[in-house]
Amino acid sequence: MSARSVIINILLFASWIISAQESNFITVDKETYQLYSDKEWTTLIEKGNQAIKSGFDYYYLRMRLGIAYYEKHNYIKASRHFKKALTFNENDPVALEYLYYACLLLGKYDCARYNIVSNAGNYFPADLTGYQIVTRDFHNFSLSASHPIGHRFSLFHGYTYLNKTDFHHYNDGIYIINNLDYAIRQHQYYVTLSTTFRNNWVISPSIHLLTYSYPLINSISTGGLKGVQVSYNTVNDYGLVTGLSVLKSAGIADIRFASHYTFLNDKEYFQNLMGITIFPLGNLNLYLGGDIATNFQLISEKNIQPVFHVFLGFSMFEKLWMEFSGTIGEIQNFTESNGYYIYNSLDAIRQKGNLTVLIPFDRKGSVVYLGSKFSRHESQPYPISESVATQSNLIQYDSYSIYGGISWKL
Repeated sequence: MSARSVIINILLFASWIISAQESNFITVDKETYQLYSDKEWTTLIEKGNQAIKSGFDYYYLRMRLGIAYYEKHNYIKASRHFKKALTFNENDPVALEYLYYACLLLGKYDCARYNIVSNAGNYFPADLTGYQIVTRDFHNFSLSASHPIGHRFSLFHGYTYLNKTDFHHYNDGIYIINNLDYAIRQHQYYVTLSTTFRNNWVISPSIHLLTYSYPLINSISTGGLKGVQVSYNTVNDYGLVTGLSVLKSAGIADIRFASHYTFLNDKEYFQNLMGITIFPLGNLNLYLGGDIATNFQLISEKNIQPVFHVFLGFSMFEKLWMEFSGTIGEIQNFTESNGYYIYNSLDAIRQKGNLTVLIPFDRKGSVVYLGSKFSRHESQPYPISESVATQSNLIQYDSYSIYGGISWKL
C-alpha cells in the first residue's frame, strides 16, 4: 500500500467520524428539543445527561436540562445547568433570569445579589423610572466606653463609623446610569445616662446623632469618545434618634419598655417597644427573651408591621458563652438597644439572625466576642421627585457579615 493510499484512507476515516458525530449531534438536538417542547421533563433529563456523558455539551442542551430540573423543582441541579449555559453565552437574559429565580427558590439570595450587580439590565426594566439600590458591602467600626458615676448613675457613650458601598441604579426616562461604587460615609455618636432607683427600676434616656454623605447626580452629558458622562455632587445630611428606656427587674425576669423618636432619611418616626429577659437559673449561664416593637411614620397613612426579636444565651463551658438571636419584620428607619443600633439603609431588612461567641478573660468581666450575621434584604425603587410616581420592582437578596471586638473593663 502506497503512502498516498494510506493518507486517503485516513482522510476517509476522519470524514466518516466527523459525519457520524454531526449525525449524532443532530439526533441529540432534535430529540431533546422535541422532549422540551412536549414538556417530557423526566425523559429529557435522562436523554440530556446521557448526551453530556457522550461528549455533547452546548448552550441549548444545558438550557433544556436546566429548565427540566427547574420544572421538577430540583433547583440545585437546575442552577448548575444554567451556570454552565452561561459559559457558552455569558450575558444570555433567559439563563440569567432562570438562575436568579432558582437562587431565590433555594433561599440563596446572595447568589441572586451577585447576578443583580453583574447583570443589572436583566433586573431593572427599561421603563422603570426612579432610583434603586442593592447593598454591595459595608465596613463598620465602633469605639465605646462606660463610666459608673457613684452608685446610681452610669454613663455610656460611643462613636461609630460606617463605610458602605451600594449598587445604584438610576433611570430618569432618558438616561440609565448604573453606579457600582455608590459610596456612603456615616459618622455616629451615641450617649445614654442610666439611673437606678429603688425597687430595681432603671431609667435610661438616650440620644444618637449621625451625619452622613452620599453622591447625588448633578449632570449627565453625552458626546465625545467617552459616551455618557455623569458628574456627582456630595450631599451631607443628618439623622437623629432620641428616646427613653425603662427596665424593671422582678425576680428572675427583666421587663423593659422603650419609646423613641427618629428622624432618618428625612422622615419622622415614633417607635415603641416592650420586652422581657428571663434568667431561669438566676444567673447568666442561661437567659432567653424577646421584644416586640412597632414603628410608625408620622404624617403618613402607611401602617408598618411589628418587628419581633428573640434571643437565647447560655454558657457552654466555664469561659465560653454563645448567644443566638433572630429578628423578623420591616427593619427600615428602625432602631434597637435603646437607640444604639440604627438601620437607615434605603433597602429594608426583612429577616436577620446573629450568632455570637463570648469569651471572658478576667474577673472584672472583660470579654472577647466574635460573631456572624445574616440579613435578608428587600429593595424597591424610589421616585426621582415627589411629583413622579414609580412602579414596583421588588428585588430580594441576602448578605452575610462577621464582627468581633473586645469589651474591656478597667
